[in-house]
Amino acid sequence: MATLRQIKEQQNSVSTINKITKAMKLVSSAKSQKAIKEMRKYRDYFKKIEEIISDLIDDKKKKEFFKGVYWILIMSDLGLAGGYNHNIIKKINTSLKKEDKLLIIGNKGLSFFKKNKKISELFTLGNLLEGNKLSELTTRIKTEFYDRNMKVNILYTKFESQIEFSPEIKTILPIQKKELNNKEVIKKPKPIVEYEPEKEFLLKELESLYIHSFIVSIYKESQSSEHTSRKNAMENASMNGEELLEKLNIEYNRGRQAKITQEISEIIGGAESLK
Repeated sequence: MATLRQIKEQQNSVSTINKITKAMKLVSSAKSQKAIKEMRKYRDYFKKIEEIISDLIDDKKKKEFFKGVYWILIMSDLGLAGGYNHNIIKKINTSLKKEDKLLIIGNKGLSFFKKNKKISELFTLGNLLEGNKLSELTTRIKTEFYDRNMKVNILYTKFESQIEFSPEIKTILPIQKKELNNKEVIKKPKPIVEYEPEKEFLLKELESLYIHSFIVSIYKESQSSEHTSRKNAMENASMNGEELLEKLNIEYNRGRQAKITQEISEIIGGAESLK
């Protein structure tokens, strides 16, 4: 059984950790709100680009055979985000084949694959929206697709709500036609549009813009999921800490009461022996 001193030390440790997790929850909550707001704004912009590009695609000319898949994983640079990174790793482990290649965005993913030696080719781009890194990634994607005949998939965490987000795979190249659901078709029938110059030429000119906006859209959605996941993880940690602290308080009070009772019994016993 732990001594009163040991229990007190545990109480102090749990109390200190609780202060940290509560502070991290507040920070993550603020970051989450900001990220979600930016994601929703950009989502509308990308939706328009996606509609235009989808209308330019000729399914008959789409490539069918590929040497492998060039995977882009969007993970995090920091931990303590619940199952955010683990879910991505779990998903890629069931999809990755020997001939596939892998590009990782996020230090946590890089450290995992280096440690486990799952694959030989690794990249990290740090903050994707800084400098010309996004242009570098766009060029790399086009090189893998056109020069090396690799299908390009991106694995990220889709944001559904404050409590629901899950890993999802999307194909960047070849460009996929956007499928309209029944509500979209009824609400907004597809207008007849004439393009000048030819669709094939326009598609080639707009391809880099599409890839660029695609990645930014996915990145913003992943950021929203990461910050929200971390906020939820810190909230759960704080609640567990409070429960543990309550149990330690009860244990400490019982131990203290038992010690006082023992001392009183010893005093009474000593007094009886003097009679």
